[in-house]
Amino acid sequence: MSTASPPESVEVTGVGIVNAAGATAKAYWECLTIGQPTWSTEHLFGPGEAAQRVMRTDAELVDHGYSPRQIKRLDRLVVLASAAMSEALRDADLGLDPGQGEGDRVGIFVGNATGGWAYVEPQLYPLYRDGNPAAVNPYVATAWFPTAGQGEVSITHGIGGCSRTFCAENLSSAFALRQACWALAEGTLDVAVVCGAEAPLTPLVYNACMRTGLVSPSGAYHPYSFEADGAPLGEGAAALVLETAGRGRVQARARLGAPVLGTDREPVARRALGSAGRTRVDYVALEGRGQPEPDLQEIYALEGALAGDLPAMGTATGTSGALLGASFATSLVTSVLAIEHGAIPGGTRVHAALRDRVRVIHGTPAQDSTVRSALVVGTDAHRQAGAVVVTAAEVRG
Repeated sequence: MSTASPPESVEVTGVGIVNAAGATAKAYWECLTIGQPTWSTEHLFGPGEAAQRVMRTDAELVDHGYSPRQIKRLDRLVVLASAAMSEALRDADLGLDPGQGEGDRVGIFVGNATGGWAYVEPQLYPLYRDGNPAAVNPYVATAWFPTAGQGEVSITHGIGGCSRTFCAENLSSAFALRQACWALAEGTLDVAVVCGAEAPLTPLVYNACMRTGLVSPSGAYHPYSFEADGAPLGEGAAALVLETAGRGRVQARARLGAPVLGTDREPVARRALGSAGRTRVDYVALEGRGQPEPDLQEIYALEGALAGDLPAMGTATGTSGALLGASFATSLVTSVLAIEHGAIPGGTRVHAALRDRVRVIHGTPAQDSTVRSALVVGTDAHRQAGAVVVTAAEVRG
């Protein structure tokens, strides 16, 4: 494990996002401005079976950059990850020339928990049912595992620096973020692309998420309530381009404190605030798992870390669904956009005060406000926690 300290300041110079709420950062923010979720009902298990309430991305709107021939050998996970990372790279004005070796100082760090089952799962059914090995095509070997997105984007954009993929349930992209900051601190990289990506809308993965309590059997979403039974499953990807302060070609969109991970939420949040030199923030991007104990523990931890002075809070889960490995990155991009637009994101808003009952309001529009800082928090199923503070970047002269 690296022991390097984070850089004095890490800047976000580009963002990209794709999920059910929008296929670009602009479209995503427009959806958050309105605040209405985009649910859909699908028969994942066949037309004769019960329908599931999910949050699926509109494939026709996704700008993935692949030809029809290439798409035939790629899983949906790769398509979503590629769209988000490509948008973030364009946003940061990182047009790389592989022939000049420009990509050797750029790395990719991806968080993904389930891999790419949409591609391989339909091929496994005839293999197991009929014993027919010809049902599995050769591209399965490169299409379905968690690092596929990292590899395809590296090839497409000529990125040859240190790259990693992390699998840690909802904290996957938090681990990716920390590793990216370490790589910048050590001087291993000049630019780090951090992405969280997930495409779990298949029968096998849906059932697995149902067994762990992540998915609501009723398709409802009642976070921070004893009625909570999970959240509708979603799919998507969120990406950020990170550079040390002042090195980017464009005006930075935000700055990051040191990402902190640990086993106790309150001290993790305190350390994240301390690393950014803050005792409070203007907004908290909550995880909102939709599970009674984790949700309430999240509020208790924040009450302790912020000394009961809770600011505006909300969760992207109500707008984009449970995104597993992409959830932390989605909250991070949401916070960057909130700071950039000077507004509290719409969607699912959470109101809490010390010793008062938590109130959750869905479908709220964005609210104009002076948002100059945000705290992003998350957990995994093993009681690990992660947090990072996002602040407004200084305007270049």
